[in-house]
Amino acid sequence: MTKSTGWIIILILLAYSAACVTAIIHFSETVSVAAAENLGKEGGSIGPIEVKKENTAYTVKVSQPVALNAWSAINIDVFDEAGEYLFSFNGDMWHESGYDEGYWEEETSTFDLDVNFNKPGKYTLDVSVESSDVNNVNDLFVSVEERRGSAILFYWMIFASIILAFIVLKIKKVKKSPKPEESDKSKDAEDDTTAQPDALNKSQ
Repeated sequence: MTKSTGWIIILILLAYSAACVTAIIHFSETVSVAAAENLGKEGGSIGPIEVKKENTAYTVKVSQPVALNAWSAINIDVFDEAGEYLFSFNGDMWHESGYDEGYWEEETSTFDLDVNFNKPGKYTLDVSVESSDVNNVNDLFVSVEERRGSAILFYWMIFASIILAFIVLKIKKVKKSPKPEESDKSKDAEDDTTAQPDALNKSQ
């Protein structure tokens, strides 16, 4: 592989990655808000959420700020319209501080999760909360937003493109130009050097 060919392949892969980023932005856009509820400090139920098409993509957004040195653990179970358990997901909210070469303070008060519903139907989310102290946590807010589609495949495509570009960058070789031929003058000098002993032999 020549240097120019390697760079052309890398540029194509980078352009492909850029196209995948555009696709991710498109499919991540919110089409509609299926549900949005303030569930207080201890959780509750959301739904039913009506899914009209197969493989519809949603984003579940959860928010619950907590006070300093407090935490909450949120669990969400998903049920179909027959009340059958399908799957669950969870996340933790926390707020901590300390001293490490100076004062620091960090917190996590939100988390998002992408969910695909394979079949049309009505679904319910059962949200439960466990906290360090109910008086040190704020109300829990949960929204379920329908997206244009799932962008997971495009993330994998970007990852594969970057790996391939890295491989091409490593294996591409610079084609060496051929060595310049010896000049006629050098060849003539060699011929003269060879001819001199012959002339001496003949004179003897």
